[in-house]
Amino acid sequence: MMLVWLFSGVISSSNAKNTFRTDLLKLMAGKCGLDQQLDTIKDGEYIHFARFKNQPLTAIIENHRVTHIGYSVFSPLQRQGFGKEVCNFLERYFLELDIPTRDNVSRNQRMLEDRVKIVQGNYNLGRLREICKDSDICINLQTVNAKEYVIGWRRDSTWLYVMSFPIEYDLLFGTNMDESERRLTEELHLMSFVQDSLKVEKSTKIRKAWQDNYYTIEGESYLLPNLNSNLYLKKDSAGKFSPIYDKIYPIESLANLFTSNLIENGFTLEIKFRKYGFKTDTITVPLRTWISYCQQTGCKAFFGIISLEKEAATCELIMHNSIMGYNHIMKLSFPMACFEERKGIISARLNGYVNFTRIKNLFADYNEIK
Repeated sequence: MMLVWLFSGVISSSNAKNTFRTDLLKLMAGKCGLDQQLDTIKDGEYIHFARFKNQPLTAIIENHRVTHIGYSVFSPLQRQGFGKEVCNFLERYFLELDIPTRDNVSRNQRMLEDRVKIVQGNYNLGRLREICKDSDICINLQTVNAKEYVIGWRRDSTWLYVMSFPIEYDLLFGTNMDESERRLTEELHLMSFVQDSLKVEKSTKIRKAWQDNYYTIEGESYLLPNLNSNLYLKKDSAGKFSPIYDKIYPIESLANLFTSNLIENGFTLEIKFRKYGFKTDTITVPLRTWISYCQQTGCKAFFGIISLEKEAATCELIMHNSIMGYNHIMKLSFPMACFEERKGIISARLNGYVNFTRIKNLFADYNEIK
């Protein structure tokens, strides 16, 4: 019950207890003796708010949830500039290495298991913190084959500190698959629809096709050319663009429906959630809530048609999170009889938090996506 109130924003009192975004953060707070200190502080970013092993700590509270605890390494500007996800991971991970969250595992063994490597420099937080404070230092973040982050600190052409680590959700977020799946289900039920922020009139990627009154916002493709993020528009007599939703263009209409929240509708997803350990769960959630949730958690939608029949369209929808290293892969059966009414039940099968390296295996038995 407490979670429901927190997510809906009803509680506004400074005495409301904060929850933790992950089980790991709760464990770390306990190990550092920060439970009571983090319990009721207001939303915000707190740098050097406490110390552990004589090192300053940073905490972030968002929507009455503790979303980050770690050693203070990065400034708010750095966190905003090249990615809070990476900054939060490194600060938290350095703190994890000093907390016995895994029994009888040394720091070196832990880093070896997690494939976290210090390529240049050594494990010296004080030195790294000083490097980050130096305004002459350039911080560079790169991805290698969409599988690995490499972050480096350099002065002119001299690299002072370089690290690499996998782009994997469980490592970056600090959860295992059981917890990730549990939290996805919980947060979906507590999520409310949020209007799509896309302003089609301001897009610089609108292209006119050969058909009359048919325009495309060109997106990207993923894995297959026809699994893409395109949006399709028409223009009224006043010159205003709106998304296509018309039986004349069923593929374009479904693409708009599933990759954005620009189409007003009352469709409900009935999701068979295929979970870790051969378990399954059923989630029933409004389509627009699912799209809002994925957008707010940093996912980009890629859509394709597997088959289009009179009774139903079979579709593929991938919610791709390039920063955190996962995909939500959904196979959908859309009942064409519900098209014009814009409401009804859409059956779906979901594989959540699929690592990039595993995704091709899930396409092995699919027909060509159109």
